[in-house]
Amino acid sequence: MSSRPIVAIPAAYKRRFARMHPARQMVGLMLWLPVSVVILFSLCYIGALHAPAPHDVPIGVVGASTHDQQLASDLQASSKGALRVSTLPAANAAAVRSGKLAAAFVPGSPGHPATVIIASANGYQLAQYAQQALAPLAATERTTVRVDDVAPLPAGHDNLGTVSFFITLVATLGGYLLGVFCGQQGAPLPRRDRWSVVAAMGALLSLLVTVISGPILGAFTGHFFEVWAITYATVLVAGLVTDALGYYFGRFLIVPALVLFVFINVPSGGGTYPVTFVPGIFRWFNHIVLSSYDVPLMRHVLYGAGPHVARGIYGLAAYGATGIILAIAGPYFVMWRQHRRTKLGLSPRGMMGDASLQLALGPRTSGPDNVTRTADDRSIVIRGILEQ
Repeated sequence: MSSRPIVAIPAAYKRRFARMHPARQMVGLMLWLPVSVVILFSLCYIGALHAPAPHDVPIGVVGASTHDQQLASDLQASSKGALRVSTLPAANAAAVRSGKLAAAFVPGSPGHPATVIIASANGYQLAQYAQQALAPLAATERTTVRVDDVAPLPAGHDNLGTVSFFITLVATLGGYLLGVFCGQQGAPLPRRDRWSVVAAMGALLSLLVTVISGPILGAFTGHFFEVWAITYATVLVAGLVTDALGYYFGRFLIVPALVLFVFINVPSGGGTYPVTFVPGIFRWFNHIVLSSYDVPLMRHVLYGAGPHVARGIYGLAAYGATGIILAIAGPYFVMWRQHRRTKLGLSPRGMMGDASLQLALGPRTSGPDNVTRTADDRSIVIRGILEQ
């Protein structure tokens, strides 16, 4: 049984690792990324979407009589947690259109059809499920069902109501990539320079996705400048937050940014599946992910459905403010981290920085001949690495 202290194992490993070829070190230091992506994709996508099932879907039954209340109570009990049924004094199309209710049921009578009020623009799958869940109520009333879609989807443009989600997702990915490039390759640049890149390129990327999805592909009609404004705001805030995270995570920036803008953003945003159809942790994430703000905002602009625009605007503004605050505090965190590494006797550059420096100082191959860097070449490379 070895008496070697456990704390010495990482140090010994690092010394052995540092003797490897610098290129092998750099490859080895990035193998965590595919492992992390596979694990997170599996947990967040397969975990959230492999068996979607309704949970507490809000349904309203119109009527104040004892019979109507019993109807609502029976529906609640028979759903086994799939529905959250409440009684309404009158038909409330506004609540359905805003998304507070998935549907409302107005009882009928023999010879007078019952009415199911839905809003397909708030989610086609949700509207279809609510319609099917309420159909048995009409059977108990011995009447037929009339469907009143107060926010229908446009035929031929967005049959499943997913255009808002995919447009904002493309904008989010564009902002994420801008932030990664600025936060890593652009780390030595002043903060205002990186912000300028995000702002300028954000305008271009958002214009591209708006033009391609609207005038070229015909995924939506009208509201061109409103859609452009929403996509630009999405690119901008995703880029600002991702760039700011670079101060705190360095070369590991990709993972937290992916978690925030891809891994939990997609299954929790309600664009692929209704929020009430995913597991509880993802329903909770819906309160904080970016797509819970820009997707409903886009739906409201295009179809007049979903919550008031103020919610989406405030959510996007909160993301942007968070990115700015994190970026302002970032340099102070970097200085603290470097001071701490110095006190612990660690390299201020880290293992990746040391490997990059070794690679820069060593010979490089160009074709069949080995070409050694000149002193001037080395000084330029070393200065660039140290500045990072």
